[in-house]
Amino acid sequence: MFENRGPKCALLVYIDDATGKLLHLRFAGSENTFDYFHATKAYLQQWGKPLAFYSDKHGVFRPVHASEKDRTSGLTQFGRALYELNIDIICANTPQAKGRVERANQTLQDRLVKELRLRGIDTIEAANLYAPAFIADFNARFGKPPRNPKDMHRPLADHESLDGAMCRKEVRTLSQSLTLRYDKVLFILDPTEQAKVLAGKKVVVCDYPDGRLEIMHESFTLPTEPSISCDRYTDPKSSRTSVWTTCFRSSLSYRLDVNCSAVRAALAAQVRQIICLGYRMVARAMVIRSVAASPAGGRTS
Repeated sequence: MFENRGPKCALLVYIDDATGKLLHLRFAGSENTFDYFHATKAYLQQWGKPLAFYSDKHGVFRPVHASEKDRTSGLTQFGRALYELNIDIICANTPQAKGRVERANQTLQDRLVKELRLRGIDTIEAANLYAPAFIADFNARFGKPPRNPKDMHRPLADHESLDGAMCRKEVRTLSQSLTLRYDKVLFILDPTEQAKVLAGKKVVVCDYPDGRLEIMHESFTLPTEPSISCDRYTDPKSSRTSVWTTCFRSSLSYRLDVNCSAVRAALAAQVRQIICLGYRMVARAMVIRSVAASPAGGRTS
C-alpha cells in the first residue's frame, strides 16, 4: 500500500453488495482476529447489524485447523462473535462468487495507492485518518442506487453487547488456589467469597482488542490483578507471548509485594524448616563420625 515508503500492511474492506459503496476501510498490520474485531465494531457502530457478511475462506472467518476452533461451538472467534450478535457469515467458494469486493479491491490497489502517495501518507495511523475522506469520494464516483431503498441494517438488541461480543473468549478451569493460565501467563484472582465458590469451576477469559482482559463467570466479572493494557500489534512480527511478557513484567514485582504476602510467609516457613532439618542431619553425621573414629567404640582408657 505504501510502495516501500512505510511498513507492510493489509486493508480490511467492507462494501455494500447492493450499491457497491464502501462502508468501512481499516488499515492493519495483518489480517488477524483482533483487527477484524476493531474494524467490525466500528462498522456496526456506524451502520448497525447487516443480515450477513460475505467473505472468503480466510482463517479468521472459517476454521482451518482443529487447534484454531472455538472449543465450545466449532466456530472461529470472529464467527462466534457474529453468532452472538445474530449475524450470519457466508464464506465464498470461489473468488468469482464475491466478485464485487474483488473488483473494488482492484480499484483500491490502483487509486488508493496513488492517493496515499500524492498525500505523502506512509503510516497506518495516517492512512486510517484519511480513509473516511477517501470513502466519501469513492462512493460519490462509483456508488449505484439500490433497487430497493430499504436499509436492511438492524439496531443492536437490548440484550446484545457489542463490546462483550467483539473479544476473544477462552474457557478455563479455576484452580483451588484461584489461579488460571491464559496465553502462557498465570493469573491470580483476588480471594473474595465470590471467587472461592468458583474454585474448580469453568470461567471465561475475555481478551479485548484494546488490551483489556477480564475473567468472567456468567454475567459478572471476577476481580483480578490490576488490569494491564498494552498494544500487542505495534509490530506484526512480534509474538503475542513476548509482548504479554513485556506488559506483565512491570507488574510482577507489585503482584509479589501486594498480593502474595501469605505465599511468601508460607515459603519462608518451609525454607526455615529445610534449613533446620539440614542442620540436624549435619549434626547427626558429625556425632556418628566422631563415635566411629573413637577407639573401642568411643571408650577411652
